Amino acid sequence: MVLPERGAQTREQLVRLAQRVPDDEIPAAVRYLEYLTNRADPCLQFLLGVPEVDHESSEECERGLQEGWDDIRAGRVYIADESARELVLKARGNSGLDSDRAMAVALKETRRHREAR
Repeated sequence: MVLPERGAQTREQLVRLAQRVPDDEIPAAVRYLEYLTNRADPCLQFLLGVPEVDHESSEECERGLQEGWDDIRAGRVYIADESARELVLKARGNSGLDSDRAMAVALKETRRHREAR
């Protein structure tokens, strides 16, 4: 995305100003820039506006959380991209399908697995 000339000039000014901030003021400058950046993020604004709920977790919830942390530590957790890639490779290898068809097979298998839970 190409910024208009005025926007580019403003960014250059910002960089020049940032380079001149005294060392002892850098933390304050960073906090203010983070504030400005976060203020423009609607998702973050929504999350910040959600009221905090203070309640006790059930034993079942605590067990589930502990199992999740144990799985992460033991390496039994995969991110979605890794799982999808693994399923596509498996579908392609087993059937000789092209990439698009293999992805469709992998998605179908993923849905079937979710529904079985």
